[in-house]
Amino acid sequence: MTETLARGTKFVGHAKMVLKRVFKDFSWGRDLTISTTIALSSLAIQFYFGSIIPSHEKKILILSIVGPYILVIGVHLLWRLVTAPHKVYSDLEAKAIRLNGELENKKRETDELKKQFSAIGGPELLVGFAHSNWGDGPLIVVNCRGGLAHNVTLRIPEDGSLITSKTITTLRDDDSEVAWQAGEQNRIIANDIINRDAYEHSLFVTLMDADFRWLVYRFEPLEKLSGYRPSGKTCLGRKPSA
Repeated sequence: MTETLARGTKFVGHAKMVLKRVFKDFSWGRDLTISTTIALSSLAIQFYFGSIIPSHEKKILILSIVGPYILVIGVHLLWRLVTAPHKVYSDLEAKAIRLNGELENKKRETDELKKQFSAIGGPELLVGFAHSNWGDGPLIVVNCRGGLAHNVTLRIPEDGSLITSKTITTLRDDDSEVAWQAGEQNRIIANDIINRDAYEHSLFVTLMDADFRWLVYRFEPLEKLSGYRPSGKTCLGRKPSA
């Protein structure tokens, strides 16, 4: 749907959306109930006035029974076909409004996060998975800017009960990718996080910056564990991390 809003809709695509909208939540039970009521009412009227259609007039008899179903369902389908384009437009408009609202919320959250990070200062970290042709790239950390980081440790969750990395003594602010080391294989990959049921938990990084302040960074897992996004940063002051 978002692609449709971004690049416009071709005729065939629009026709498909209209037809899909025509049959969305189609009330077959209601239509059949109405048709049956009409058919039975017709027979009751004929019986009351003594003008029951003779059995040898099969075509008329069948038409009197089937006709109400064709009429009610046909009228209902025609009404849906006429109103479907407007409903499609309304659905797209509502979708666009909702997406714009979500984007605005995301922008506000990002702006607030930037203000928080800027106010605290210190190294700017990124955490994600290195590219690998075999799909088992290690979890890495990158110090983009903000000075050297010392005694850098990763924990999932905050108490490290599921995963705790070995401490990186010094992490330079030169965009170098440094793999986290942990476990027997001396690395952390997505399968390790999944197998330890750690993929639903936040990831925390503790370090000491160049001003000897202890900082705690919080990261949230992205969809399908494709990486992590920054979600918080706390300064503990000039004291050892917990």
